[in-house]
Amino acid sequence: MSFQEDCFRESVDQMIDAALNSENPRLQGIGRDRLEREGHVRLSLEKQFPDPGSSDFYLPFAQGSFATASGKAELYSEEVKAQGLDPLAVFDPPRESRHSPQAREFPLELLARKADNFLNSTFCNVAAAQQMEEAGLLEMNAADAQARKIADGDLVRVFNRRGDIHLRARVDDAVQTGVVSAKLQWAKLSLESRNINVLTSEKLTDLGNSATFYSVLVEVELAKSSSREGTSALDGLHGSTV
Repeated sequence: MSFQEDCFRESVDQMIDAALNSENPRLQGIGRDRLEREGHVRLSLEKQFPDPGSSDFYLPFAQGSFATASGKAELYSEEVKAQGLDPLAVFDPPRESRHSPQAREFPLELLARKADNFLNSTFCNVAAAQQMEEAGLLEMNAADAQARKIADGDLVRVFNRRGDIHLRARVDDAVQTGVVSAKLQWAKLSLESRNINVLTSEKLTDLGNSATFYSVLVEVELAKSSSREGTSALDGLHGSTV
């Protein structure tokens, strides 16, 4: 791609060394050699363990010091009020959840999980990482699957108003009733050239402008393109993303 900057020629070890070469006191004495030798290392905090006979742990907010005007944890915030939001800490159900009117049409909350062995799209192209992932699965509770006449291993269509995707049902009660779960895969390597992001919303939260991809309603049905006795062009969804 014709990039000439030195950073594009750095090795993995050089990038790790650069990240750890910090003036932050919590990283003092922590280098790559030590991490490779010890496996994991605690940050250099003033008090990591209590003194013998004491419960004096490192508690950064024990005396307050919160990043608020009062320095305290505020259940009522004038700063939030100035932003035109409710200054009192209350539970406000997401616009897209089992508590919202949309749930009458799309009753299942989708837990859009990160893959265990990828970092977003990073490492998706590594064969060893692909072999550790089961791609194209939708975890369902048995009660939700039975209500939709879906059995473990069935090809299902997961959909809402934004889009749809075909996945393989994994009925294992790993999720509670009313919730389904699927992992994010790299769309480029999926058989349909799409992933669960076709279902997620681009809306932002009212406080902090954060993503809302964990507030997603969907419905699930047995895929019309296949039957349990037959085969489908999407049968490879039970395997890896390769």
